Formats: sequence, C-alpha cells, structure tokens
Amino acid sequence: MPRREYVVYETYGNLALEPNDTTPEPTYWEKARPAFAVIKSQKIITYGEFIKMNLPGDNHYELIDGKIYMLAAASPQHAKIVKNLYDAINKYLEGKPCEIYPTGIGVRPEPRENDRDKDQLVPDLVVICDKSKLGPRDYEGGPDMVIEVLSPSTASKDKNIKRHKYEKAGVREYWIVSPNEQTVETFVLKQGIFMQDCYSLEFDTPPEEGVPVSIFPGLEIKLNDIFAE
Repeated sequence: MPRREYVVYETYGNLALEPNDTTPEPTYWEKARPAFAVIKSQKIITYGEFIKMNLPGDNHYELIDGKIYMLAAASPQHAKIVKNLYDAINKYLEGKPCEIYPTGIGVRPEPRENDRDKDQLVPDLVVICDKSKLGPRDYEGGPDMVIEVLSPSTASKDKNIKRHKYEKAGVREYWIVSPNEQTVETFVLKQGIFMQDCYSLEFDTPPEEGVPVSIFPGLEIKLNDIFAE
C-alpha cells in the first residue's frame, strides 16, 4: 500500500486537518459520524505533544487516553441548552468567587510532570472556584462542576469514559443533559464516588420543579428553563 501522509477529513464544510511538521506519523482522519472525527496514530499522544500540534480551524479538540478527537459545531438545540444553563448559573454567581466558563476551556483531569498526561477534556460548561489551578491553556485538576450536553456522537464518552475521569479527578458535581430525552442526570461526589440522580421533563418530575445544584445550596434550575427554546 503506498505511503500517504494525510487524508483530509471534512466535517460541516470545515477543513479538519492540513499537513504539518509536528503531527506524528502516520496520522489520518477517520471518517465517523457527521459531527465527529478522530485522529488515528500508531503512537499515543501526550498532552505536551498535543498542545504543540496547533491543529487548524475553529473546531474544539479533545485528548482522551492519548487519542485526539475533534468535536464539530453544535446543533442549535444543543447550543440553546448550553446558553440556558450558562445564563442561570452565571446569574447566581454574580458577586461570588466562583465563575462559570463556556465551551472551549480545557480540563486536564490528572496533570503530570513534563506534560506526560494523556487527557485534555473540553466540557460544555465548567464551574471553577479554585482559580489557582487555572493555567494559560486549561484547568489542571478537577473543576468544582462540569456540565456536558449530549450529542449523538459524544453521548457514549460523556456517560462513560469522561464520567469516570471526572470522578477520579474529584469533580464535585457532574451533570449530563440529554436534549432528546429532556433529562438531567446529576452526579454528586461523596467520599470519592459519584452519587447519581435523574430529573425528567417528560416523566416523574413536574416541569416547574428545579434541578438542585448540590455545590451551591439554594440554587435550583427549572427543567422548563433548561429546555426552553
């Protein structure tokens, strides 16, 4: 089979990857679901190597277990739910020491010496109270709260791989929000283990009832407000 340096993967019309001298060989884009792509490589990428690659475009990239994943543009429904949650929490945090950050901030759940760790996660929303761990590129360690809004291509990782990484990193509260099912799963860290609860707009939970934010006593976000169009 003839050697090829790269295959360019295109998603939603955005160029995913162009040849550059810092990308490990052999590397290519593997076509996957419409909103999802992964860079495959024969070697595992460390965080230090990842940040030197300068991947092009306005897309968000994640490093999970040494593999690089590209997250394509969110759907309007996904973006609206993220905005609803951001507005509600940001309003509560006004004048308080904690701060909420929208999509784009990276989280290194287990930073290591010489940047040899192999994860940089990019949640939809991050709440940070200890800003001493907030570096120029990302947050080093477990934030106080992480929220992921599911999309078809990322649901499995958000529910499994990333949930376990957040738990191990000591994230105090983790939310998984499903636009299709209109549910909010909450995971509250107690003695190093996530305790789960679930709230549904369609079943069990009255729509005017709020989903409590455990780390901020008194803060509840109504399901109607979370899924408002």
